[in-house]
Parts: sequence; structure tokens; C-alpha cells
Amino acid sequence: MDDAARARRTAALTRRRATVRRRRLGAHVRGRARHRPPIGRGVHRRIRRPRRSARRRLGPDGRRGGTRMSGLVTALTTFVRARIEEDETVARQATPGPWHQRWEGQELQVYAPGQAYPYSVATWTYLIHTGPRAEEERATCNTSNSDHITRHHPLRVLREAQMKRAILAAHPITDHVIPPGYGPGGEPFGCKVCHDWDGATEGRGYCVTLRLLAGMYVDHPDYEEAWRP
Repeated sequence: MDDAARARRTAALTRRRATVRRRRLGAHVRGRARHRPPIGRGVHRRIRRPRRSARRRLGPDGRRGGTRMSGLVTALTTFVRARIEEDETVARQATPGPWHQRWEGQELQVYAPGQAYPYSVATWTYLIHTGPRAEEERATCNTSNSDHITRHHPLRVLREAQMKRAILAAHPITDHVIPPGYGPGGEPFGCKVCHDWDGATEGRGYCVTLRLLAGMYVDHPDYEEAWRP
């Protein structure tokens, strides 16, 4: 067989394989987009939507037997939003920040200088001399508690709450998902950002970002162990 014949035969085999591959595909994600990722060498599978029974495993309260995924999808995010609102409520009721520290004799005060008069937020009393050795003895005092309170003033808490809400908005949850890896199993929901595969969301449950965000409140009684990263 000469080179020209060999080239014609190779081209014909390539076209035939491409035709067979196209016939095996044809999967539609959300009714329109076609995807054809290889599962293995020369092997492809259809992308299938999750079965209705799989998407209805949990109800609005996050328990099995329901008809919608709203409870499961919003369980973690609702928990985090509630904790953020609690933080904001306490911060708004406290003396507005930022806060600073100052010494008054034997007392170390955390105060808010932005008020009509310097308002003392907290005070610690140390058994030290107030004479010429005052500065030297103050330097040996353990001020870790006052340092911590000063750094975490209400204004900072309100800024952190705003950033946490932005993180929640940047990681929306959806139940319009495809099985992860086009295999069996998976979760009936996923993160539209972290679990995106070429425009489709894989059913991988809550993403690490949301799990870490909820982990800030791991000591709350409503926190669920299933949310741990």
C-alpha cells in the first residue's frame, strides 16, 4: 500500500470514528448545551440530569421524604446568615468603634475617643507603682485581654459581617445539577462557582468555602457536624 492509499484509509477511519462518537453523544445540559468529556480513552457517556427521585430525597426541613430541595440547599446559608445578624445586633448595641487603650494610674482603660467625652469601655486594675517606675512596671503587665478587645471593636465586627454576606452571595447553591464525574451517586445540589463544569453544576454538596464560613460558629448549638470541611 502506497502512502496516498494509507493516508486515505486513515482519513476514512478518522471520519468513521468521529461519526460514531457524535452518535453516542448528544447529551443536553439544561436542554441546550452539548458536552462530550471523555470518560476514558475513546469512551464517552451521555450527561444525564439527576432523577426526580434523587432530587426529592430531602424536604424543606432537610429531612428525607420531602418534595423540594429548598430546606437542604438553604440550611447552611440560613444558619450563617442568622449568626451574622446576631453579631451585627450586638455590635450595633455596643459603643461605636474604633477603640483605644490608655493608662490612668493603676488602671488600663479601653475607651472610645469618638464620643462626646472619652467613654471607658472596659477597665483593668493592676497593683503597680504610680511614681517614676510606673512606665517600667506597666510594660510588665499582661494586657492580652485588653489588646484583644481593642482590636475587635464593633466597627470591625460590622465590616466582617458585610464581607461574610458577600462571600455567601458569591457562592450560590443550586439543585439543578449533573452527577459528578458522570457516574452514580453524588449530592442533589452543589455550588454554582466551586462545582462548575463548563457551565453545568456538579452535585457535590456544599463547597469548602461555605463549610469554612459556617465553621466560624462551630460552638453554636445549631451547627451540624455534617458541615465540617
